[in-house]
Amino acid sequence: SCIPCPAGSFAGIGATFCATCTVGNYCVDGVEFECPTGTYSAGNQTACYECPAGFRCGSVDALPSVCIPGTFSSAGNINCIPCPENQWSLSGATSCLDCADGMFANKTQCIPYCPRGTYSSYHSSTCTACNPGKYAPNNASTCSACPQGFSCSNGSSIPVACAAGTFSASSFSSCSKCPDGMYSANIATSCMGCPSGKKCVGGLAFDCPPGTYSKSSHFSIEGSAFCTVCPPGSECPWVGMSFPLFCSEGTWSAENSTSCAECPAGSMCKDSASEPAMCTEGSWSLAGSTF
Repeated sequence: SCIPCPAGSFAGIGATFCATCTVGNYCVDGVEFECPTGTYSAGNQTACYECPAGFRCGSVDALPSVCIPGTFSSAGNINCIPCPENQWSLSGATSCLDCADGMFANKTQCIPYCPRGTYSSYHSSTCTACNPGKYAPNNASTCSACPQGFSCSNGSSIPVACAAGTFSASSFSSCSKCPDGMYSANIATSCMGCPSGKKCVGGLAFDCPPGTYSKSSHFSIEGSAFCTVCPPGSECPWVGMSFPLFCSEGTWSAENSTSCAECPAGSMCKDSASEPAMCTEGSWSLAGSTF
């Protein structure tokens, strides 16, 4: 007579032995059946097992795989389902959780609604103020370095542009004032030497007024931080002059002059830097005389 196969095995027609029930199948009364969707079998089984909650069973011939953080599953699911908006879960979750008031979910954890100028690092339940020289927008997970030309005080929400006359390098908490003899425009990363024809005080450049001048090589407090008075024997007629103009023969000027004056008649001007000298008794001269 034919011998029935033991539990967990099967045999086809005309078989000479019973085979172990294969993975993904179950065997009843010596006949092998495929496991239905949402179940699994490790082989040598008389029944298939329902995929447990918190796992996925994408194939009947594979063991269940745990759901990753940010997903969940109920029993019998072939796939894990992503958590809805503003909910979260850990590994192997059977459902997703809501965050407490004042916090929001990034699928895998709850994070505080951090205001600008603060941040919340991974798994932190509090918001921390950014250090000086850094800033953060809303709901930031880290603070960013303050860019060049801007300042970021403690807990900055947005970088503040450096005003003219100041500058900053990267990660500055405040803008530094340019020294006298140098200047800068808005959002400057460094100060520049004062240009010719100008004086630079308080980080700003001003045109030298008539009667004065400034050389471009003067980049110190003793130089382009102020305008030099036009010397005797020269004239500085325009705004923003970088050098004085020497008086021509027969003319003269005093200090701080905007123009050279003709030597008057009855006088002589031996050099342009001296006041006219009146002709002595027994002598005379026309206007513009040098003797």
